[in-house]
Amino acid sequence: MDGDDDFDDEPDDSTPNATVTMTDYEMKFQEEQFHGIGYLEAFEEAKETRLQEGFETGYTEAFQVSCRIGRILGRCQSMDEKNKGKIFQKVRVFLQEMDKSKTKPSV
Repeated sequence: MDGDDDFDDEPDDSTPNATVTMTDYEMKFQEEQFHGIGYLEAFEEAKETRLQEGFETGYTEAFQVSCRIGRILGRCQSMDEKNKGKIFQKVRVFLQEMDKSKTKPSV
Protein backbone atom coordinates (compact mmCIF):
# COMPACT_ATOMS: atom_id res chain seq x y z
CA MET A 1 0.00 0.00 0.00
CA ASP A 2 1.19 3.45 -0.63
CA GLY A 3 1.34 6.34 1.86
CA ASP A 4 -1.49 8.37 0.23
CA ASP A 5 -4.23 6.22 1.75
CA ASP A 6 -7.18 8.43 2.87
CA PHE A 7 -8.01 6.09 5.72
CA ASP A 8 -4.74 6.37 7.65
CA ASP A 9 -5.03 6.35 11.41
CA GLU A 10 -2.82 9.39 11.74
CA PRO A 11 -4.02 12.57 9.98
CA ASP A 12 -1.33 14.63 8.34
CA ASP A 13 -1.06 18.44 8.57
CA SER A 14 -2.74 19.02 5.18
CA THR A 15 -6.03 17.37 6.29
CA PRO A 16 -8.28 19.60 8.46
CA ASN A 17 -9.09 18.30 11.89
CA ALA A 18 -12.27 16.22 11.65
CA THR A 19 -13.53 17.49 15.03
CA VAL A 20 -13.21 21.12 14.01
CA THR A 21 -14.86 20.42 10.66
CA MET A 22 -17.77 18.60 12.32
CA THR A 23 -18.18 21.39 14.89
CA ASP A 24 -18.21 24.01 12.14
CA TYR A 25 -20.76 21.94 10.25
CA GLU A 26 -22.92 21.52 13.35
CA MET A 27 -22.76 25.24 14.12
CA LYS A 28 -23.73 26.14 10.57
CA PHE A 29 -26.56 23.62 10.71
CA GLN A 30 -27.80 25.06 14.03
CA GLU A 31 -27.58 28.62 12.68
CA GLU A 32 -29.66 27.67 9.65
CA GLN A 33 -32.13 25.81 11.83
CA PHE A 34 -32.57 28.74 14.25
CA HIS A 35 -32.80 31.16 11.35
CA GLY A 36 -35.62 29.08 9.89
CA ILE A 37 -37.40 28.85 13.23
CA GLY A 38 -37.05 32.61 13.76
CA TYR A 39 -38.40 33.30 10.29
CA LEU A 40 -41.43 31.07 10.87
CA GLU A 41 -42.15 32.63 14.27
CA ALA A 42 -41.93 36.15 12.82
CA PHE A 43 -44.12 35.13 9.91
CA GLU A 44 -46.78 33.67 12.22
CA GLU A 45 -46.72 36.73 14.46
CA ALA A 46 -47.08 39.07 11.48
CA LYS A 47 -49.92 36.94 10.14
CA GLU A 48 -51.78 37.12 13.46
CA THR A 49 -51.24 40.89 13.64
CA ARG A 50 -52.58 41.38 10.12
CA LEU A 51 -55.53 39.11 10.85
CA GLN A 52 -56.42 41.14 13.94
CA GLU A 53 -56.07 44.42 12.01
CA GLY A 54 -58.35 43.06 9.29
CA PHE A 55 -60.91 41.95 11.85
CA GLU A 56 -60.91 45.36 13.54
CA THR A 57 -61.27 47.17 10.22
CA GLY A 58 -64.07 44.88 9.07
CA TYR A 59 -65.85 45.16 12.41
CA THR A 60 -65.72 48.97 12.28
CA GLU A 61 -67.03 49.07 8.70
CA ALA A 62 -69.80 46.56 9.44
CA PHE A 63 -70.82 48.51 12.55
CA GLN A 64 -71.07 51.76 10.60
CA VAL A 65 -73.11 50.14 7.82
CA SER A 66 -75.37 48.41 10.36
CA CYS A 67 -76.07 51.72 12.10
CA ARG A 68 -77.02 53.31 8.78
CA ILE A 69 -79.28 50.37 7.91
CA GLY A 70 -80.92 50.61 11.34
CA ARG A 71 -81.67 54.32 10.83
CA ILE A 72 -83.09 53.63 7.36
CA LEU A 73 -85.28 50.81 8.67
CA GLY A 74 -86.46 53.04 11.51
CA ARG A 75 -87.46 55.78 9.07
CA CYS A 76 -89.18 53.23 6.85
CA GLN A 77 -91.09 51.90 9.84
CA SER A 78 -92.31 55.38 10.79
CA MET A 79 -93.26 56.15 7.19
CA ASP A 80 -94.89 52.74 6.94
CA GLU A 81 -97.24 53.52 9.79
CA LYS A 82 -98.50 56.52 7.81
CA ASN A 83 -98.89 54.44 4.60
CA LYS A 84 -100.58 51.41 6.17
CA GLY A 85 -97.68 48.91 5.78
CA LYS A 86 -96.94 49.25 2.07
CA ILE A 87 -93.41 50.74 2.25
CA PHE A 88 -92.08 48.39 4.90
CA GLN A 89 -93.39 45.40 2.95
CA LYS A 90 -91.38 46.55 -0.10
CA VAL A 91 -88.25 46.95 2.03
CA ARG A 92 -88.75 43.49 3.53
CA VAL A 93 -89.06 41.93 0.04
CA PHE A 94 -86.00 43.85 -1.13
CA LEU A 95 -83.93 42.57 1.80
CA GLN A 96 -85.14 39.00 1.28
CA GLU A 97 -84.09 39.18 -2.39
CA MET A 98 -80.64 40.41 -1.33
CA ASP A 99 -80.29 37.59 1.15
CA LYS A 100 -81.28 34.90 -1.37
CA SER A 101 -79.31 36.10 -4.36
CA LYS A 102 -76.14 37.39 -2.63
CA THR A 103 -76.02 39.90 -5.48
CA LYS A 104 -77.55 43.29 -6.00
CA PRO A 105 -81.32 42.80 -6.39
CA SER A 106 -83.48 44.64 -8.85
CA VAL A 107 -85.41 47.53 -7.38
